[in-house]
Amino acid sequence: MKKQYTLLFVLNLCFCIIYLMGFKWEYQFPDAQQYGGPFVLSFVPIFLFYLIFYGCFSYVKTKKIIIPNCLLLFLLIPFFLCWTFIRPQESKVLWLSYLPKCLVASFISFIVSSIFGLIAKSIYFLRKNK
Repeated sequence: MKKQYTLLFVLNLCFCIIYLMGFKWEYQFPDAQQYGGPFVLSFVPIFLFYLIFYGCFSYVKTKKIIIPNCLLLFLLIPFFLCWTFIRPQESKVLWLSYLPKCLVASFISFIVSSIFGLIAKSIYFLRKNK
């Protein structure tokens, strides 16, 4: 079981690091700061796809829903906080004001991923009982 959680942790960590590096690289260019670049514009659709994939994949690997999604939750909170530090136009002193937004975004991600984990569980249950 430890191997599955390690795999999920590495998967989450790779996703977060790739996007944080992309955001940092992108904010170096003035046009990207003003209009957004490919990482900022592609984040929402790719993140939703990742949540769907993670919810299904985590259930298939561990046969649990809550524990893998809690792992996702506790990795997304620092991810969103780091994203606020990367943004150059924001003051570094006000990062605590972003904490509630980061928590809400992380909990919404947790809920979406858990829902797709439940969908994967129901599909698994229906196929098993067929």
